[in-house]
Amino acid sequence: MKPIRLSMTAFGPYKEKETIDFTKLQGNQIFVISGATGAGKTTIFDGICFALYGSVSGEERENAKTHRSNFAADDTHTAIELVFEMKGKTYRILRQLAHVKAGNKTATGEKTEFVEITDEGEIPVLDSHRVRDLNDRLEEIIGLTKEQFKQIVMLPQGEFRKLLTSDSRNKEQILRKIFKTEHFEEMTKRLKDKKTEAEKQLLALETERATFIRQIKETLPEADRPLFHVFAKEYQSSVQIIEGLQHEQVYYEAEEKKVQTVHAEKQQLFTEKQQMVHAAEQFNLTLEEYQKVAAKYKELLQREAEIESIQQQLKQAERAEHIIPYEQAFREQRKRTEQLTERVAFAKQQLQQAIEKRNVAKEAQANIEQQLPLYEKQKEQLREWQRILPFYEAVNQLEQQYKEQQHQLAKATTNKEQYDIQLQQAITRVKQAEEQYDVLMKQLIDETAYYEQLTQLKQVEQLLSAQQEQRHKLKELTTQHDMASTQLQEQNTKLHQVEEQWLANQAYVLAEQLVVGEICPVCGNTVKEKIQQTQTGKITKEIVEQAKITQQQAEQKARQIQTQVDILNSDMQKTAEALQQVTVAYDEATNVETIQKLEQTLNKNNQQKIQAQELQQQLTQFRKQVEQLREQQQVCLQQVNQFQMTVHTTELQLQDKKQQLPVAFATKQQVDEAIHEITQQVALYEQQTKQVNEAYEVAMQQHTTQEANVQNMKQQHVEAQEQLSQLQQQLQEKVLAAGFQDGKEYTAARLETAQMNALQERITQYEKERYATEEYLEKQQHLAQAEKKNVEVLKEELLTIKEQVDLYVKQLHQIESYRQSITRFIRYLEQAQEKSAQLEERASQIIQLYDLMAGKNAQKISFERYLQIEYLEQIIQAANERLVPLTNGQYRLLRSERVDSNGKQSGLSLDVYDAYTGQERDVKTLSGGEQFNASLCLALGMSDIIQSFRGNVQMDTMFVDEGFGTLDEEALSKAIDTLVDLQKTGRMIGIISHVAELKETVPATLEVRKTKEGYSHTTWNIK
Repeated sequence: MKPIRLSMTAFGPYKEKETIDFTKLQGNQIFVISGATGAGKTTIFDGICFALYGSVSGEERENAKTHRSNFAADDTHTAIELVFEMKGKTYRILRQLAHVKAGNKTATGEKTEFVEITDEGEIPVLDSHRVRDLNDRLEEIIGLTKEQFKQIVMLPQGEFRKLLTSDSRNKEQILRKIFKTEHFEEMTKRLKDKKTEAEKQLLALETERATFIRQIKETLPEADRPLFHVFAKEYQSSVQIIEGLQHEQVYYEAEEKKVQTVHAEKQQLFTEKQQMVHAAEQFNLTLEEYQKVAAKYKELLQREAEIESIQQQLKQAERAEHIIPYEQAFREQRKRTEQLTERVAFAKQQLQQAIEKRNVAKEAQANIEQQLPLYEKQKEQLREWQRILPFYEAVNQLEQQYKEQQHQLAKATTNKEQYDIQLQQAITRVKQAEEQYDVLMKQLIDETAYYEQLTQLKQVEQLLSAQQEQRHKLKELTTQHDMASTQLQEQNTKLHQVEEQWLANQAYVLAEQLVVGEICPVCGNTVKEKIQQTQTGKITKEIVEQAKITQQQAEQKARQIQTQVDILNSDMQKTAEALQQVTVAYDEATNVETIQKLEQTLNKNNQQKIQAQELQQQLTQFRKQVEQLREQQQVCLQQVNQFQMTVHTTELQLQDKKQQLPVAFATKQQVDEAIHEITQQVALYEQQTKQVNEAYEVAMQQHTTQEANVQNMKQQHVEAQEQLSQLQQQLQEKVLAAGFQDGKEYTAARLETAQMNALQERITQYEKERYATEEYLEKQQHLAQAEKKNVEVLKEELLTIKEQVDLYVKQLHQIESYRQSITRFIRYLEQAQEKSAQLEERASQIIQLYDLMAGKNAQKISFERYLQIEYLEQIIQAANERLVPLTNGQYRLLRSERVDSNGKQSGLSLDVYDAYTGQERDVKTLSGGEQFNASLCLALGMSDIIQSFRGNVQMDTMFVDEGFGTLDEEALSKAIDTLVDLQKTGRMIGIISHVAELKETVPATLEVRKTKEGYSHTTWNIK
């Protein structure tokens, strides 16, 4: 990927559309981007990265929406357009961000374009307009993800040294993103979850087994048998417990048979005794029943005279029963005759009232006929007044319309006056804002010199702090070196003593082996006599070797501390030299105060710039308000003129209509009241006429009806009296014919049907009870002299046997419960034993696989880390191809074999081999410039390796945003040579730097200048 043209609109410090044409490099492949701090140098990298990936370059600059320029006008959209070349093809990508304009609630204006530029014109690369599809297609064309792009092409500020100085864990995150090894980490996590789950299952099974064994102990009664001998042991295996349970099963089977035999015998005895108790109870019940029946029979004999009297009374009532219908007919007729007498009298009274009503209605009818002429006159007058009513309605409508038009005229006049006042106030606000803006712009300062001084003073502050820390560390290292030297001397002395003792012991051993008369293996002479030696102490070769190891460790420790002291002295010298090269005047005592003053000055200036921007935005709004108020003022003036003409026209029409009204009524209300009054009078007359006529007709009908009713009642009354005399004669004849002497005797014998039925029921019930008792007593005559049997004694004997039977039943149930529990225990333990074996086998496999993936080994290297080590070693090899010549052969990067502390995974840390000292040390011990060179070479090495792995990747560009200011003159020269060699391969190299030597050496410079208003512009400077 090689950029051709970059356009940034309202992006960061760039207010208007800023275009950077890379074709103006005129064949120069390396250029410097120079400018004051905050001018917008890094923003150029952000623009390229955002165009390609939709987000900016630095980790702390990810939200591209926050990069909308504060200087941009409200109607200007933030947009990035990049024209770039990739594999012989030219593309153009445009990303325009949406923003909320003034007065709106939602963001608008978002747009994307992605086309290929050909000879025939621009051809869209995608049919879809989705941002996700666009990002996927761009990543496919470039061949790198955003993270890989940042590692290969764009090295943002603050991330340049990450891969060099970070620990193994941080390098793992970086390499994981670049080489896509995340799935190994995910696989390890899943294995860990499975391992944890398998361990949980084993623990749960063991816990369940322990609970179950405790349940066995609680369920079965303890006894001197094999199962409880097993429980007495410290550990009980499932096999031993199962064998013990099987012994318990055999024991309870035998016990069950014994108890069942005894239980059967007791149950037979219980059945026989129960039958005896039942027979005695039945006999006593039968005897008790016989005695009750005998007592009842005696009572029935005493009621015999009473029943005969009731039979006689019932016969008299049956004779009187035939006369009752005649008596009822006589009584009903007599009652009807009395009612007809009352009705005749009431009908005569109603007839008199009807005659009086008829006379009153006739008189009222004559009176209403006399008012008919007045009624006709009122109706004529009502028709006349209703004819003139519409004239008043027209006048009322015009008067209402006239009032509304006057109200609208007054409201429009008030609105115009208010707009006049608001317009004058808005014009005043514009003048005040312009004056304030001019004052603030005059107060703004050029920040470049202040930023440069602040940057140098902060660098001095860092150097002073580093110098103080180095002095403190040197003091600690000196103390450690003195202690290490003392220990080394002690170990040298101890080693010398041990070696002398060992040699002396060897001479003693040799003397012990000499034999008189044989040849000495040392001197070759014949041994004449055995030499007596005294052994000084038992010193073995292992003790000597251990002493040597201890002495070497002490020597190595002293040498390492000395190396650290030498390195620290070198760093302190470099720090002192750096302080001597500082051009700005500083004082350690007042340096912090000076920095604070500079920061306060810059902060104040930034606040004033923000205020100026806010005033500029307010001024734009105020001017818009003035234009809007002027337009609204003109609208109100037109409305006032229009309402004045309308009011005048309506007033003339109203005067013309009022002249057509009659003089008698001034207002429509007076006409309405007169019409209402006459309407009520006419309606009242019509209502009264109708009521009088209806009343007269009703009165006549009632008179006729009542006359006919009186005649009818009289005729019915005569007929009823004749029928009453006939029924009375018939009743007397029936009483005598039934054998009664007179009516009183008949009345005394008469009973109601219900009473007769009740008497007959008493007679029938008595006869049934007497027959039944006589029959029962005759059958049970043998019980007359019998006595009750003693059942309680039999029951006590039965209860004793019952308790014995229940006891054996309880024993049988208990034994059965034990047998079922034992069967369940055996089945569970067998299943648990089988399940435990399966879980242990599976857990063992998972744990072995997890340990392999997670790095549970002596080197603490996981499978994923092992793969990353292979990638890192290739990157280191590629980096050393540039680092060795860049450092005159002094430094070479190495992968550290150190095991990280605290049990963390290792294998990705970096060391540097110093050819001058022949020692390996941590890359963090390199100076700032040395770290820069190593980081640059490592980044270039990574770029080479990633491109080799991603064969479709072709990166013809590299941007570096990092401090070349930490390099001395020689190192800077070599770093530039490295980049120049790199650009010979066809790569375009862009460098952000403040270093003057770099700008003088590199022939092309892109100057970024900040204007006094705060926004920036770019200019190419080609030598």
